[in-house]
Amino acid sequence: MLSGQTRSVSALSADQNAGESICILTNGPNLIEELTELQANKRKFEILLIDSQKSGFLFPVEIFFETTTLVKQILEVEGSVIFLTSNRALALKKESLLGNLSLHTFASYSELFDHSPDLTRHVQATTAKTEILPENTDLTQQILMSSVPVLKEAGIKAKGIRQATSKSTMVLSVIDSFTPISAICLRLSENQNLTNEQIWQEIKALELDKLIYPIFPKIPFLVNCFRSRSSFTLKDYLLAAQLVTQSQFDELMVGGAFKPGKDATYIGGQLLKLQYINARQLEVVMQDLAFYGQKASLESNKLIKTSGDESQLQTLVGYLGTTDPANLLQNFAQNRDTGVLSVEHRDAHFRAHFEEGRLVHVRVGKITGNKAIIEFASAWREGIFVFIQRKPPPDLAIEACKLTKNLDKLLLEAALAKDNMDQDLLALPKKLDVILEKLPDPRKFLDQDGIQTAIKDPKDNSPIAGKEIAQMKRLWAELDGLTKLSDVIKRLGDVTRYEGVRSAHLLVYNGLSHVPDTDLMQPLEKFNLICRHIGERIGLERGTAFLRLSLRDSLGYSARARLYIITSAGELGIDQGAAHSAHASLSQVLQDVEDWQVKYIEYVSQEMNPEELMTIIQEVHMNQLN
Repeated sequence: MLSGQTRSVSALSADQNAGESICILTNGPNLIEELTELQANKRKFEILLIDSQKSGFLFPVEIFFETTTLVKQILEVEGSVIFLTSNRALALKKESLLGNLSLHTFASYSELFDHSPDLTRHVQATTAKTEILPENTDLTQQILMSSVPVLKEAGIKAKGIRQATSKSTMVLSVIDSFTPISAICLRLSENQNLTNEQIWQEIKALELDKLIYPIFPKIPFLVNCFRSRSSFTLKDYLLAAQLVTQSQFDELMVGGAFKPGKDATYIGGQLLKLQYINARQLEVVMQDLAFYGQKASLESNKLIKTSGDESQLQTLVGYLGTTDPANLLQNFAQNRDTGVLSVEHRDAHFRAHFEEGRLVHVRVGKITGNKAIIEFASAWREGIFVFIQRKPPPDLAIEACKLTKNLDKLLLEAALAKDNMDQDLLALPKKLDVILEKLPDPRKFLDQDGIQTAIKDPKDNSPIAGKEIAQMKRLWAELDGLTKLSDVIKRLGDVTRYEGVRSAHLLVYNGLSHVPDTDLMQPLEKFNLICRHIGERIGLERGTAFLRLSLRDSLGYSARARLYIITSAGELGIDQGAAHSAHASLSQVLQDVEDWQVKYIEYVSQEMNPEELMTIIQEVHMNQLN
């Protein structure tokens, strides 16, 4: 039977007639049984969300393989099974009726929402988050809202026939093959009280009904190309946007449309001749190719105006590097712009809300208000920026994100913070990539309030204030000797890079942390070499069995045992996420590896000649020393 943790819900409300469905499961010991029952019920889902917050991505390959076999029978074509942790996701997408699966990884929820904006509310329900989740990124929204739905011949006929006042009919009535989604949303929100999400769902339904050419498939493709500054060809675009199938593309190849020397205009003519697209859709294709796909133009900032009868939406997109953060903010302030500036870099996301040039709300993740400006202007050097004339999203328009100082003053503070951070980094080997381990604090210096005379500032040997002591203590608690400083600061969430680097320098200077004399890589590499040589003599399968047994004997079934990974090739590794969750330190992990190795050698000694085993161990140790 399905457990009480399984939830099957409609992804659309009852009056939305697109047949998308979603099932939510919990990753646990009953997962395979639950998937098997879903398969037996012969119900198909577009999305399977598997809540993996407690287990993480650490599960046996056998379970993962069995899951993939089952989901091929449970998913609709182009459906996905998505494993969710607290901040990352892994997805398998069913690409065809044959059950071919493609793998997708998402370093943050924002990336997941870029891939499928409809998932936002389901992820929020699954992860049981009480705070407002950030919406999909502004780059995604810019590309989606500036897209133009183009009617197919069936859509033109349906538009003339439909008389009902359903949502799909209302949306279809305003699609004219020239009006962008931004203008469609504005008109229907004002006249019919439809939300953007409802309108997007109806457009997607029209797309599924083949009344308009596909829009949503091209969005993640264009987002990824723009983020990675990758140019693409007409062929790449046509396949990614699902305007042609692979078999149709093969026909074009046979007809010679993609031979060297054939330009996009000729290829477009062939597309029209074969009636794969109409003339208006070809215009849209060429516009997208010119704007997003030309290599020479990827470095420049771009201004887009998408116009409808009721509105004009102006968007600026570009890259940091062509301008620095301070100049970027000052430009929007001097132009008296109103809208939202969004800057993305990897899994970090800066947002700023302007009202007639006045900066009102700002946030970078959990860093809000004045501190967010200092973080952005002092630490960011790369990223994609998008400015859209629109209202701020709910997670930005909150009291905590409001600025209390003017922009010029904050930029001066940011410049000073950057200078100080650069000086502090000089004291740390490998700078932000340094790995630090906390040292004991027997006199409880970090627990004392007020001015702390025992802890000194390396610049002038002056005492440190209580606020900085509290910040040092937070960083000190996270130092495990396994994680880079940049990742430790990111893990704290609401600490700026300058504050984190400053605290790290103070801890090292005052003897409360240090750079470990050894790291984890050398002992692990030595253990792996021993295992490899032994496996060559007794066989991989038997050697791997000894590894599992010795791990069980040394650590049992404790939380720490789950830190260690044994691959099918008999190689060892450490799950950094699990290590953090278990609050493991470098010294603990090193001791665990040593105890595991001792137990492993005890098992192997029953199988191998002792002299031969000792020779392997000595040779590995000698090679490591050399």
